[in-house]
Amino acid sequence: MISIKPGVKLQCPKLSASGRTISSVWGVALPVIASVYESGGYECVITSAFDGVHKQDSLHYIGRALDFRTRHLTDPLAFNIATAIRRALGPAFDFVLEEDHIHIEYDPKG
Repeated sequence: MISIKPGVKLQCPKLSASGRTISSVWGVALPVIASVYESGGYECVITSAFDGVHKQDSLHYIGRALDFRTRHLTDPLAFNIATAIRRALGPAFDFVLEEDHIHIEYDPKG
């Protein structure tokens, strides 16, 4: 199960009609991410989508990046979860393990 932090916006009225929600790729990725968290008995929480302050060219602003809470995990556990998600999702996704969240973005190369 995935929880969404209050205030997280999964829709963006500033984008065109075709790009107002998070990318459809999350329909496949989110169950994978949730299963990794749940396999360790941990809650999976989306902490940012369109909301928040990100760098100007962030994929958050086009629905291709989400952040997931790690503040309830030890640093080694957060690293292990990020590594397991990276392996499960493959090279089309990029990851940054931040102090209190895992930033995951859909950014296929090639």
